[in-house]
Amino acid sequence: MRDRKQINRKAGRIICRITAVLFGAVIFGFALVNLAEKDREYSETENRMLEQKPEVTVSGIADGTFMDKYETYQADQFAGRDTWMEIKTDMELLLGKRESNGVFLGKGGVLMEKPTSDSGTNVSQNLEEIVNFTGRNEGKNFYFLLVPNAAQIWKEKLPAFAVTENQKEQLSNVKKQLGESVQWIDALSVLEEHKDEEIYYHTDHHWTTLGASLVFEEIRDIMKLDEKYITSLEPYAVTNEFQGTLSAKSGYCRRDMETIYAYLPKANEETQLVVHDVQAGTKRASLYDTSKLSGRDKYALFLGGNSPLLDIRTVSNSPRKLLIFKDSYANCMIPFLVSSFRQIEVVDPRYYYDDVQKLIDENGITDILFLYNANTFFGDNSLSGVLKA
Repeated sequence: MRDRKQINRKAGRIICRITAVLFGAVIFGFALVNLAEKDREYSETENRMLEQKPEVTVSGIADGTFMDKYETYQADQFAGRDTWMEIKTDMELLLGKRESNGVFLGKGGVLMEKPTSDSGTNVSQNLEEIVNFTGRNEGKNFYFLLVPNAAQIWKEKLPAFAVTENQKEQLSNVKKQLGESVQWIDALSVLEEHKDEEIYYHTDHHWTTLGASLVFEEIRDIMKLDEKYITSLEPYAVTNEFQGTLSAKSGYCRRDMETIYAYLPKANEETQLVVHDVQAGTKRASLYDTSKLSGRDKYALFLGGNSPLLDIRTVSNSPRKLLIFKDSYANCMIPFLVSSFRQIEVVDPRYYYDDVQKLIDENGITDILFLYNANTFFGDNSLSGVLKA
């Protein structure tokens, strides 16, 4: 009996040692792989830039920013990150979880970005500067278009027990605070009326060109666009292999592909134009960059993606000139607007650092449109910085 106990204790010690050695080997192996593997700048799977190794500074160590950046760097550059993310997401699905990285997995495989709260300082700062800005530019026509996200319009597709912000109330509060400073364009009512149609992508946070085309009808009425300048457009499928940012961000629906439609005029009705990307110093004769269809971010087909400033000149006989403050939701709306304006200046405040008042004065801008999706407007205050006197 004593011999058996001794044998069992000895066997237990051997197993513990083997387990410790294997565990150490795994840790050491991962460390070696991480050291040997070259850092990546961009993740195709997540469709974003990855954190690079931070520079060691005394101030960074003192205020803790170095360690924060280094932890993010380690997580972003971890060997086999994409595979581990897939395993994590699949395990959470088995456990019944339907939310990952702020993305809901809704009914029918629809991915929806979690709405952002409007309780922070970003909203108040943006609204205050918009009112001040309109006051300094009397005589211009101001319009405000805030597009709700899919989680508001398609809320019946949200997973059970999902907790979200009420964007209908949020938009109502924004409209009230802006008052008479701008003319409000009601995208929410239009999209609610067409909620049974494909007005949002299933794997991406953007609205579709169908959604934009429906809201353009409201824009046309509010902005009183002259019918003689408006060119009729028709949808054409340009790719069936689009997988959006929400799929990349969440890890859900990794094999689902969607169709992107571009709305194009008939050949004899096309508005001749030149799109000048001011920072890049490039010019092209189209609103579409078809080279983007061969890459991961196919939504960048529209305008070639986001740029600080685009200067669009057309041969339209319209006397009106438009300035748009926007996020990427505007990119697929601009093709509907170009025929109604002689010139369109497109400013993305997230990347723009020049004098916007000078831009207005030098170009004789007559109309100014703010076009954002709700999440960007509530979560980012770069607009207020650009509008300040």
